[in-house]
Amino acid sequence: TTLVKLAGYYTQKQHKRVLLASIDTHRVGAIAQLQAYGDIMGVPVEIAYSPDELADIVRTHDGWDLILVDTPGRSRRDGAWPGDLRSFASAVPSPEIYLAVSCTMAYLEMEEVVQRFSVVPLSGLILTKADETERMGAAISLSYHTGLPLAYVTTGQQVPEDIELASAERLACRMTRGVQEYVISRMDVESSRPMSLQSAGMAQ
Repeated sequence: TTLVKLAGYYTQKQHKRVLLASIDTHRVGAIAQLQAYGDIMGVPVEIAYSPDELADIVRTHDGWDLILVDTPGRSRRDGAWPGDLRSFASAVPSPEIYLAVSCTMAYLEMEEVVQRFSVVPLSGLILTKADETERMGAAISLSYHTGLPLAYVTTGQQVPEDIELASAERLACRMTRGVQEYVISRMDVESSRPMSLQSAGMAQ
């Protein structure tokens, strides 16, 4: 659903030509679900069963504004998956790879996830389930200590609405538990560049 939220943002807000590609070919119903979302949003969906097929999809759609590749959610303890992910990542020229991390996880678990999936060059983090916790400190610390910038935050279960660009002001507000008093419209930040906490001057 995070991928679909991103597709909705870039098609509806940024008016980009977006393609969805999925390598989640083992989970029952995953492809049908993605195709259903694609049909609703008018976004085409391609399926890749191998790194070579993904490379063909990327090459065929080279002129598109954005190709979003959906990967299966896997446990950090799945020993085989990081190697498979590296094979798929190598099929895409200069990929931007964002690791989705749940805000409800403990900090040490988050660190383990980052270490496990650092077999691919991570471009940043997407924080999910921010609406399910009032404690954002662990997620903020993860970005600070790993040097991985925060790109997006998902804030609910509505698709594709509940996603926003990471901003220092919004995150600081969540950390101080004053989010109810801080009124901000969804996705009103025009820049889509991931936010580095180190460059933003946020402390631990």
